[in-house]
Amino acid sequence: MGRASAEDASPAVPERSAIRARVLTAPPTIDGEIRPEEWPEDPASTLRIDRAEQVLAARRERWKGPLDAHLVARVGIDAEALYVAFSVTDDVALHTGDPWHGGDSIELFLNTDLADDREGEDGPATETGYSDDDWQLFLMPGNPHLRWGVAYHGDGVRYDDGGLVGVRMATRPRGGGSYDLEVKIPLANFPGLAGTAARRIGFDVALNDVDRFVPAATAAGLPQPDPATYLSSRGLGDLYRIPSRFLTLEIPERTAPPRPVAADEDGSATLWLTGLLALVLVIALVGPLSRHLARAGPRPKAAMLALDVLLAGFLALSSSCEDRRAREVAQTRLDAAVNEAQVVAAEAADLGALDAADAAARSRTLGRLLAGESVPCLPPVAAHAFVRLAPWPGEPEFTGSSESRIALTEGADAEWPLTAPLDAVGFRVRLAPVRTAGHQGGGERALLATLVAVDADGRSVEAAVETNLADGAGERVVRVSLGAQAAVRLRWRHAPGAPPAVLVAMSVVRPDGTEAPLPLPTWTDDRIPILARPGARPGGAGTFLGTVIVPRGERQFALPALAGADRLWLVVAVERGFPLTRHGQEVAEVRVQYAVGEPSVHRLVNGDDVDEERLNQAIRHPADMRSRVAYRWTDDAGTPRHHDLVSVPLDFGRRPTSVRVKNLSASVPEQGTGSLLVAAATLARHVAGVAGGRLAVAPDAENGGDRAFLRDARPFAEVLAVPRGDAVRTLTSVGRADRKATVTFATPLPGSVAERARRTEVALLTCLGIAAFLLVLLVVDFVEGFRRLAPRLVIGVLAAALLPVAVTVVLADRRNTDRLEAEREARVRGWLAAARGAILGSERQEAQVGAQGDT
Repeated sequence: MGRASAEDASPAVPERSAIRARVLTAPPTIDGEIRPEEWPEDPASTLRIDRAEQVLAARRERWKGPLDAHLVARVGIDAEALYVAFSVTDDVALHTGDPWHGGDSIELFLNTDLADDREGEDGPATETGYSDDDWQLFLMPGNPHLRWGVAYHGDGVRYDDGGLVGVRMATRPRGGGSYDLEVKIPLANFPGLAGTAARRIGFDVALNDVDRFVPAATAAGLPQPDPATYLSSRGLGDLYRIPSRFLTLEIPERTAPPRPVAADEDGSATLWLTGLLALVLVIALVGPLSRHLARAGPRPKAAMLALDVLLAGFLALSSSCEDRRAREVAQTRLDAAVNEAQVVAAEAADLGALDAADAAARSRTLGRLLAGESVPCLPPVAAHAFVRLAPWPGEPEFTGSSESRIALTEGADAEWPLTAPLDAVGFRVRLAPVRTAGHQGGGERALLATLVAVDADGRSVEAAVETNLADGAGERVVRVSLGAQAAVRLRWRHAPGAPPAVLVAMSVVRPDGTEAPLPLPTWTDDRIPILARPGARPGGAGTFLGTVIVPRGERQFALPALAGADRLWLVVAVERGFPLTRHGQEVAEVRVQYAVGEPSVHRLVNGDDVDEERLNQAIRHPADMRSRVAYRWTDDAGTPRHHDLVSVPLDFGRRPTSVRVKNLSASVPEQGTGSLLVAAATLARHVAGVAGGRLAVAPDAENGGDRAFLRDARPFAEVLAVPRGDAVRTLTSVGRADRKATVTFATPLPGSVAERARRTEVALLTCLGIAAFLLVLLVVDFVEGFRRLAPRLVIGVLAAALLPVAVTVVLADRRNTDRLEAEREARVRGWLAAARGAILGSERQEAQVGAQGDT
């Protein structure tokens, strides 16, 4: 931000001191696209910052011209909000998230009430401090944490939303670091801007342009953004504390907007017409015409009842159709959001933002992403180099076991990144096939797998791994010839139907015929290549290429050369970690030395970076830890275990040369975490995001990792909030098959639908009242007609009507009686059979007991 001192301010004479907001006839769509029909050319409402005299004098030499950084702002207003459209040209996009002024950003200054300010020579007033009507807003499209916020308001430092509500901002990138930005700020946030009368307020714009990092000034370990090139409308500094340096914004008089009418309210004309008809019917039936209606015969009343029923049916059907149309429109909106969420979830999985094991955590993370928040992520590794923590197999100093002992079963598709490119003509593989009952072995050679060697350009050579299984299970050596190949990774595809096997060890055959043991790296759960295997420990059966650092001890390791390395990954464990030891105590210090400059320092904390290796505790690697799980395994005692994967950030643009790891903790008897196990270390360069994707990636300066955020959260802005009243909701799973996440979307139905339903309910109740009245009249007519009939005729009609009914009842009763009697007899026979069986069983038992007694 404009943290330039006052003495750095340019003394240039301002070219203009005021701009005039354009009154908008229709509010623009806040989508980041500056359309000519929404923002027509209007020099009076346009502010350009593209000249050398508009650059802060102390930083003017950094500015390389308009193509380096410049800004064009267009100001519009209506009765409800202030609108500003920015077109920013920048050659490099950079923002770390914190501090706000430490990256590319726009500063927007407002003084919403000039009444209490005194006129001065250098601006609209001579106010030298912020009051409650002064604001400094930051617009930061590249900030991974917060896209906009209030830095200064009144006499306080905010760095939050400042209590502003209804602010909308959207950005559309144009390539490089350039972008278009639109922002809407409702006038209801500012008491001084109430009403539509003409007025003048303080207004200004500044642009921060950061193109690179500089080495850290201290040993804190994080690079610092180069002080920004700072441009403002008049080249003045200290706008964040001197409102008198603002320009003046002239706001013309505006007209209050008409009351909005819902698009579907015209459909209520039919409802009003039917309501009027129902009112006429009520007046006709209960008013002066009711006496004539009562004297009329039943036919007119029945006709009117039929009309009333038809009218009610029409009203109900019309309301149902309207409700169905509204729900179909809402469902279409939700379906579009679901389709977009599917793409976002897939990208989030590719960038390592979704937990591999916890489905609930994946759903929470995806919800935060769709809401516009940034979340921790782990982008794929573009290049890597293993750090040598101990001598590797084949070196004279190596004394441990070179056995890998990798279990391979049917369907296994294992991939091993090699420690360095290998000039190999073949491999010598020690295998231990496991003969199964389903495999018929004879004297034949069986195909176990296919071994694939891949070079740096992606070319591959395949070779079959075959062996004779006639002698049953047991180790045997298989030689695989590939031809000359500079392999960088190997891939093992187990053959369908082949018995399981254990890959005991592997050696590379060089072109000169010599052989050397080949350590096989593996991958963490997040696809970080590491030179370690789950369960490998010092003195164990497998290959252990790490180190153990005793309490208060330290070790230094050389780092391999890797262009553009941005991360050092450590696979670590402690002798006793959280929750068995105190949370928050420092465990280790990781000091990275660079070819030039001071080292960077990263500290590992118990409970944040490391925890108890055994996963049988009440708290098992909480999701809010900074570290991730490198891998899991189960020991011989059946106890689940894991190692932690710790990220150590590297300074941008500097070449790391070595790393020193110091165990800061005390021993376990002294309530410390004890010895520190460093199982593996990998230097890595990660991808910066998915090209053309929905998500972007930015470094997390605070925690040393990366954070992913949604470039455009507008498709989800209206479907994530929990609506009140009637709404359409959908619950669905999205994303890759192995990283499914559940999201809930909802969108409210238009208020006119509920209003129409209420009106229809009133109309239906009216129709119901009319129908009840007509039914009463018909009953009266029926009773009167019945009374006029002769008694003998009435009795004859009743007898004729009731006789078939009586006959039917008698026959049904007779059949029912027969059925009940049959059921009763069957039940009694069952009881008798059961009693007979019990008696016979008792007699047999007594006879058996008597026989036993006689022996």
